[in-house]
Amino acid sequence: MKQERAEYLAELDIPLSPLEMLFDALAIAGTLALIIMTVYYWPYMPEIVPSHFDASGQVNGWSSRSSMLALPIIGVFMVVLMEVLCRFPKIYNYPVKITPDNAARQFLLARTLLKYIAAMIACLFAYIVWMTSRVALGQISGGTPYDFIIIIAASIAPTIVYFIAAARAR
Repeated sequence: MKQERAEYLAELDIPLSPLEMLFDALAIAGTLALIIMTVYYWPYMPEIVPSHFDASGQVNGWSSRSSMLALPIIGVFMVVLMEVLCRFPKIYNYPVKITPDNAARQFLLARTLLKYIAAMIACLFAYIVWMTSRVALGQISGGTPYDFIIIIAASIAPTIVYFIAAARAR
C-alpha cells in the first residue's frame, strides 16, 4: 500500500492555486518584515528585552537583547522548511487513504495547509519582533488578550478546515 501511495504522489505535478500564491506572498512579506524590523530596531534595543508574554499580553519574562536574534533565525528556518516540505508529498501523513482518484486533491489540500503555516509563521514572528521591540522601547506596555485568542484561532482553525476538507475529498 505504501508503495502504491508513493507512486500516485510522486507523479503529481500540480500548479499552485491562487490561494497558495497568496500564502507564498504573505510568507515572503512576513519574512521580509521580520528581517527588516529586527535590523531596524536592533540598534535601539536595551540590554534586557521582553522574552515572553502571558495570555493577557503582559510581559512575564525577560532576556538579553541578543535573544531577539533567535526570532528571525528560527522564523526564516521554519518558513524555508515548510516550503521544502511542499515539494515532497509522498512523505506527508494524510488523514485518509490515498488512491489514484483522490491523490491530486489530497496533495493540493495538504500543500495549501503547509503554505498557510509558512505564511502564519512569518507573520507571527514579524508581529512578535514588532511587539517585543515596542515594549522594550517603552512605546507600549504589552499586547491584549485578543492577541492570544487570534493567534490560537489562526493556528487551530485552518487545521480543522483541512481535516474536514480532506475527509470530504476521500
